[in-house]
Formats: sequence, structure tokens, C-alpha cells
Amino acid sequence: MNPFELLKNSQAIKEQAEKLQKEISELTAEGSSGGRMVTVKINGRFEMLEIHLDPLCVDNRDVKMLEDLIVAAQHDAISKMQEQLKEKSGTLLSGLNIPGLGISGREVAMNIIDELTNSFSRLPGIGKKSAARIVNHLLKAEPLFIQNFSRQISELQQKIKPCSVCGAWTENDPCPICSNPLRDSSVICIVEQPQDVQTIESAGGYTGLFHVLGGVIAPLEGVGPDRLNIASLVKRVSAGGIKEIILATNPTFEGDSTALYIQKILSEKYDV
Repeated sequence: MNPFELLKNSQAIKEQAEKLQKEISELTAEGSSGGRMVTVKINGRFEMLEIHLDPLCVDNRDVKMLEDLIVAAQHDAISKMQEQLKEKSGTLLSGLNIPGLGISGREVAMNIIDELTNSFSRLPGIGKKSAARIVNHLLKAEPLFIQNFSRQISELQQKIKPCSVCGAWTENDPCPICSNPLRDSSVICIVEQPQDVQTIESAGGYTGLFHVLGGVIAPLEGVGPDRLNIASLVKRVSAGGIKEIILATNPTFEGDSTALYIQKILSEKYDV
């Protein structure tokens, strides 16, 4: 390694670092939650600069929800700031090919292990440490397992779609439950998400059909009845033959409100 070339690169890195530090101090990022009912602005040092609350979300009866929205907005702002900082830090060594290392500055800043760890950490229930353990496990796994795992992920959204009748995840449309003549077609169990169908099925004992709403009514997040699969539910019930409706939404404020709304619109028109 040429010491003069290394010294030259060191000086360039120092100048880049000073420039980067100044640019970071001027960065701002805005995060939001609840359909922008709560917005938060932070700077490059992750200090909160501003917070804006929509008057509609200020309810003394539900302070916990407001607190959750503020925290969610701050996390959103921090995530956006981290993205900006990643881009800025990538320019620190960009274009500086340090002799003897055989890698560029951008590869020093971020490699495939870091990228894959970040991707896994975005999955529900997986933090940075768990994501790192998964990546290290994959590095030691059999090549055939990695090939199959990669293929399954790449084909997941291509092959699996919502059932056109009930909304559950399926590879064949209609799904095996809706197309099974042995199921009790006079009973419909209403659930929030497709995975709820799998949970109930794994428990055993239920022989009726399902209907997936695709969420719950949540005004603070901008989700109204029109964004759920309620119209298709009404259409199924209006076709006749339905004797019983089971409301299996989660026992939350939003879940209970959604169940009451569905009960109201169905009981007004149909005898179920």
C-alpha cells in the first residue's frame, strides 16, 4: 500500500466528513401517523423540532391512543431521517478506492449482510439482533435450502392471492374452504385478516365459511367502512342461504366498533 496515496485518501475523507457533519446538522425529516393527524419534525441529531396535532385527535377520553400516535409519528420521522443519513454517509467514501482493500467506499458503508439484516428487521416481531442471527444462520445453511428459500419468497406474491369469495389467502381461486361442498354454507365467520382464517382452522371444530374484512374501522388512521370488504359481505348475505353470522373481530376498540357496525347494517335488512 502506497503511504502517500493512503495519506491523500485520509485527507479527502477528513474533508468529506466535515462537509457531511455540516449537511447532517441541516437535515430535517417529518413523520406522521393516523393519516397525518399527528406530524413530528426532527433534525439530523434526532431532536424534535415541531409537533402538530389535528384537533380531531385530541380527546381526553382516549389519551392512550394519542400517546401511541405521537410515538408512531416520531418513529416514522426517525426512520426517514435514518434513510437520509444512510444516503449521506454513503457519499463519505464514495469514489475513494483505498489501495489494497479492493472495495469501494460505498461497499464499506453498506454490504449485503447489512442490507439483509435491515430487511429482516422490518418484519413484525423481529428486531436488529434477531435479524442479524437469522442472516448469520443463512450464511451457514445448505445451498439447496437457500435456493428453495429464495424461490419461495420470490414466488409468494405471484402465486398467493386473496380468494375472490371470502378474501382468505389462496393459491387456487376460489379457496379450498369456499369450494368444499362439505362445509356448512349457511354459516359465515367474519374475521379481520386472512391469517385469522388459518388460526381458526388450525384450532379445528368450525365447519362453516369465512369472510375476511381486510382490517377494521379506524377513523384516526383514515380507514372507513368503504375501505373494508363489507360490501362483498352484504352481497353474499343478500344472495340468501345464510342463517348465522359469527363476528370474530379482535376484542379491541376498533374491532368491537367494526362488529357493531356490521351487526347494525345486516340486522336492518336481513334475518341473520
